[in-house]
Amino acid sequence: MGVILIAFERESEQSALETLLSGRGHRVLKSANGLAALDVARREAPQAIVSDIVLPRMDGFALCRKWKQDERLQNIPFLFYTRRHDDPKYERFALELGAERFLARSTPPEKLLSALDELLPPGSASTPANGQANGQANGQANGPAAAHGNGQSGATRPMNMLDTAAMQRVAVLEKSQAEAHEKAQFAQRQQAAHAEALEKAQRAQAAQADALERAQRAQTSQAEALDKAQRAQAEAIERAERLQVEAHEKAQQAQAQAEAMERAAQAHSRLRSQVSELEATNQRLADGEARFRRVFESNPLPMWMADHATGGFIAVNDAALALYGYSRAEFLGLKASSLQLPGTDSSNSPVSVHQRKDGNVLGLSIFTQRIEFDGRDADLVSAYDLTQRLENERQLHEQANAGRAILDAAADGSWLLGGDGQLLDVNTTYCRMSGYSKEELLRLNAADIEDPSSGETTQRLQLARVRGGGRYETKHRRKDGTLFDVEVSVGLLENTRGDSIVLIRDNGQRRRDLIAQRVLHRQADFLVELFKHADTFDESAIVRRVIEQALEVTRSPLGYLYFVDPTHKTITLAAWRDGSRPQVVMANSEAQPIGRVTLTDCVRGKHAVLNNDLTPKPNTDGLPDLTRYLAVPVLSGDEVVAVLGVGNRDVSYNDDDLRVLAALADGVWRVLHSKRAHAVTLSALQRTDVALQGMIDSFVRMSERHDPYTAGSSRRLAALAVAIGREAGLDGERQHGLRVAALLHDVGNIAVPASILSKPAPLTETELALMRTHVEEGCQLLADIDFGAPIADIVYQSHERFDGSGYPRGLKGEDIMLEARILAIADTVEAMCSPRPYRPAAGMDAALEELSRGAGKRYDEHLVAACTRLVRQHGFTLPE
Repeated sequence: MGVILIAFERESEQSALETLLSGRGHRVLKSANGLAALDVARREAPQAIVSDIVLPRMDGFALCRKWKQDERLQNIPFLFYTRRHDDPKYERFALELGAERFLARSTPPEKLLSALDELLPPGSASTPANGQANGQANGQANGPAAAHGNGQSGATRPMNMLDTAAMQRVAVLEKSQAEAHEKAQFAQRQQAAHAEALEKAQRAQAAQADALERAQRAQTSQAEALDKAQRAQAEAIERAERLQVEAHEKAQQAQAQAEAMERAAQAHSRLRSQVSELEATNQRLADGEARFRRVFESNPLPMWMADHATGGFIAVNDAALALYGYSRAEFLGLKASSLQLPGTDSSNSPVSVHQRKDGNVLGLSIFTQRIEFDGRDADLVSAYDLTQRLENERQLHEQANAGRAILDAAADGSWLLGGDGQLLDVNTTYCRMSGYSKEELLRLNAADIEDPSSGETTQRLQLARVRGGGRYETKHRRKDGTLFDVEVSVGLLENTRGDSIVLIRDNGQRRRDLIAQRVLHRQADFLVELFKHADTFDESAIVRRVIEQALEVTRSPLGYLYFVDPTHKTITLAAWRDGSRPQVVMANSEAQPIGRVTLTDCVRGKHAVLNNDLTPKPNTDGLPDLTRYLAVPVLSGDEVVAVLGVGNRDVSYNDDDLRVLAALADGVWRVLHSKRAHAVTLSALQRTDVALQGMIDSFVRMSERHDPYTAGSSRRLAALAVAIGREAGLDGERQHGLRVAALLHDVGNIAVPASILSKPAPLTETELALMRTHVEEGCQLLADIDFGAPIADIVYQSHERFDGSGYPRGLKGEDIMLEARILAIADTVEAMCSPRPYRPAAGMDAALEELSRGAGKRYDEHLVAACTRLVRQHGFTLPE
């Protein structure tokens, strides 16, 4: 019927459409990308084009725009036949670009054929080139004439001067000239630079034709015969018969014609040489472009081309798509400005801040080179990802700050001492110990602080350059002039200045620290034990043990714990105990506004409160009256979630009590938070598992609704596949993955027209090709879902066969996943045991015979044996 150009990326789709269109008599031109499709159409204009939207190098929308802008192609119908039909905007955009039709892939193939019949011109046929038509016409004309002249007919007509061989050579010459003329016109359109050479070749052909015509005019009867042969096929046949009879009289004229034909052949040879040169030039240009694109696509640095005129993108490589998280079509649909993080300006910064598709921020070093691409001004942009480097610098800065914070928080004082004894840095602890501010200390020398009559000095140690430093006891002078005993440790730094690090411990504080350390150790043991048994304790048991521990470590008669609700700004007494009670009292009081309780300052200020005032402080929530008390906040992030406190001790509370109680509060919240988080995690995992199973069931119901004749088959298939997997020795996790793959193995059928799925007869080759695309569709649907197993790969390989006769990739033997081999066997058994629209059920015995015939060939013989054993020995039957 006509010449149809199809533009589809996948070879399976091209083959299916070629089979469909060839069956209607169309000649099919194929292309796997938009640029190649445009080039094919310019070389040989088709009568219609059928294209997908998603194409490499140039998508379907860009191809349609280029098509309608080309004067040679704009009147040729453009049809979209695509999967991207889920949004009406695609169809509106396609029609705005000038496309004549927009068809979804889910529609029956007959609608595509009907649309082509409507758009193709009436009576359009597969019209061959002029040379081919003339050759066919001459071939048809010469056949009967040759038969007649050889005596196969009883009548003999008058013959002209030329014989049949001469006439055939003339016809071949004319055919060669027509083909050369057509090729010269094609070369002229492609390479304007060679137009003059082609024109000379055409003039040479015309001169040869004129010479031949003069030779024909010299022989009147022959010229008339040749002229009539060109005008009418019937007259050519009659002249050929006459020429065959008179061939012996015109030997000299035939020789002249032979010489003319030889000269024409030489001219044709020269023309072919010129055309070959043009083709070689085109090939070099194409190879150069291909090398550029290979370098561009395979470059590990993200790269793209931005159009100056539109601000959009012309091309992008795989590294850039991986960096930003977009598909190629999504990226090419963006503007260059949309990559930059909103609200940032990178014009004066060496680091550009961009944003990925998922919202994550990227720090990039951008290099731009202005180029000309495809006749347009464009920017070739390359990017270097600095995100990790910036993050590492930030972490180093935080670590430096953390190191300083650790020194400031240390219980011992520290100096950074220069080689001349000058203090270069001090921590907060030593400022507190000495009474000086940090600024005052940095103006002093070690000799201004150390008492030389009390022992060794740091200065003398430095001068002696003691290897590994030294340790000694001495006295330091406070700002008020008083002396205090210290233990000093000196370590020499390995630098050129001879600096030292000096640690200073208050010996009076050491004894207190040892006592506090033992308390902390006991408290740590308590917390470890509490954490070990947290799974067996409920929250009230944990609270009771915490209050008892607080009473013990602070030697207090009263302990209590409040829970705080930051959202509603309320506080609730959870439990308390005083010395008059044998055990902790679990309170049942109501929540109160934070401002009404004694511990308001602790909650709102988010810091510990120490009060040694003996005045009674009554409470309205059931807690006994407080005199002296100590309360520490329990923080979760920046929010106070609880308050742990003690009170009513005979002696005052001090900072040591505060530190011990604060450490207990922090450890207790870790236990409570861990227990609550564990409960939330278990609940979330349960919900996730339920949601995943619900999604799988939805997929199965959707597939069954699209193909109601297979309702229930997925669940029967899953039961059989899991049983075979168990028999073959798969563990529980792989059995679960096999069950999910079996349930979803036919989900790709939603892309196959329902008319094919429910057809009550064997499928044609075209329908079978469309049907086989369901494994790729299923793989794409499932590829981005994390099932905890390679479900998409199992589905993709489920129709491969052990001997390589399956599809889509023809994998063999162990190259096929074990789960896919099991699924192939289970699918065969379930299909033969279930009725179909075009046949009844064959039964289990027939299915096992089919497996036995294919064992070691189409199916893995070990798995066939496991399936047979499962049915024959263990009595397995498919569920209803």
